[in-house]
Amino acid sequence: AVDLYSQGLEQLVGSSQREKRATLLSNRSAAYAALGRWDEALRDADEACELAPTWAKPYARKGKAHFSRREFHKAATAYAKGCEAALKSAEEQKQHHEAEMAALQRQAQTQAEEYARLLTQVATLKATLEDYELLFGKSKNS
Repeated sequence: AVDLYSQGLEQLVGSSQREKRATLLSNRSAAYAALGRWDEALRDADEACELAPTWAKPYARKGKAHFSRREFHKAATAYAKGCEAALKSAEEQKQHHEAEMAALQRQAQTQAEEYARLLTQVATLKATLEDYELLFGKSKNS
C-alpha cells in the first residue's frame, strides 16, 4: 500500500491538487503506521495537516504516530486539533445545509404563489367561458 500511495504522490508532484495530495499522504501515513514505521507515518501526517488544516483525519494520523512514539502530550495536541477541525467542519456543513434549506423554502413559496395565481386565472377563464356559453350558447367543441 505504501508503494501505491507513493506512486500516486509522484504523479501529483508540482500539482496544485492539495486535497488529493493530502488524502494520499494521510492514507500513506496510515499504511506506515500499520507497519510500525512511526517516523514516516508522522512525516506524512504532518505534511497532510499542512496541506489540509481543516481536515480532521490527518490530525488523527499524527496523534497516533505521536502516541506510538510515546509522545503523549504531542499526541493529545494533535487529537485536540483534529477534534477542533471536525467541529468546525460540522458547523460549516450545518450552515451550508441551512442556507440550502432556506433557498429551497423560498423557491417552494414562490412556486406555490405562482400555482395559486394560475388557479385564480383558470377560475376566471372558466367563469368567462360559462358567461360566453350563457350569452351565445355552447360551442361545437364543448
